[in-house]
This record gives sequence, structure tokens and C-alpha cells, in this order.
Amino acid sequence: MLRTHYLYGGLFENYVIGEIMKVLYHSGKNPALYYWRESNGLEIDCILETEKQKTYILEIKGGKTFIKEYVKNLKKFPAEGKNIEKVLIWPGESHDCIGDIRITGENELGTFLQDIVL
Repeated sequence: MLRTHYLYGGLFENYVIGEIMKVLYHSGKNPALYYWRESNGLEIDCILETEKQKTYILEIKGGKTFIKEYVKNLKKFPAEGKNIEKVLIWPGESHDCIGDIRITGENELGTFLQDIVL
């Protein structure tokens, strides 16, 4: 019933960001988390700056069917460099990367969180 609720996308986004915060705080890390939005409506759900000087640009989508539009904002986000990683997190299975964007399924969320901490 929850997956068909009209607020599911926002709830899934909250769940993922909450898990990120929990893992980092319980590991003794003090992460910088941001939300980014431009005046034209382009937004990024979460920007995470770690203590290791690495930045994760995260887009979180709750849909079970993968569509290319999920990575649209990540492609448009003006950030490049070796210490920047763009990641799409969604409730489906992990996929190969699309360009420089890592596709992480809910089943791989724990592994992704360990990558951030270590």
C-alpha cells in the first residue's frame, strides 16, 4: 500500500537521507548535507561533502521502473572532477553507470553507505 501512495517518492527520499545521516553520525563523521535548487526548477536532492574531501551528488527516485529522466538533473548539474561522484539511488536493482553517474539500487544502499564511511 505504501508504494502506491502519492507521497511515496518523498518518503523514500527521506528514508535514504536519514540512513546516510545515521551511518555517518554513528561512525563519528560530521557530514555537510545540502539541498540544491536553481530558479528554473533544476534541483538535486542531496549534496554530501565528506571529511575525506569527496563530494557526492545524489538524486533519489522512488519509482520502481527505471527511466532515463531519473538522471536528467545529475547530467545538468555543473560539477566535474575526480573527487565528485554523481549517484542515483532508487528502489530497483543496481545498474551499470550511465556516463559518470553511478546507479545504486536499494539492495546496494548498505554497500554505498560503507563506501562513504571508509
